[in-house]
Amino acid sequence: MRAGIIFKVGQADTCTNIRGNFRYLPVDCYQQQSSRNTTWFVENVIKYHRMVENYVSTLLDCGFTLEGLKEPKPLASALKEPPDLERYTRYAPFLVLKAVKR
Repeated sequence: MRAGIIFKVGQADTCTNIRGNFRYLPVDCYQQQSSRNTTWFVENVIKYHRMVENYVSTLLDCGFTLEGLKEPKPLASALKEPPDLERYTRYAPFLVLKAVKR
């Protein structure tokens, strides 16, 4: 077994390498829209998972026109300090939708 290929699931559903460094967030049961318990600053935080399709379809079904969709990422200058911001280039922590009522 080679070092660096061993992973574990850490706190807040992150996968880390053997040194404990962040590697990625696992995506599991993506299509099961539901409430999920997690640790986010404190224990037992309830988050509500929805698929991107659900957000967009709901807006369209309610008479909105989608004008934009963004998945923001850190600025290159922001990645220098603190160094752990690099993790946010590995996945999209936010989804921003711009919609206007028709």
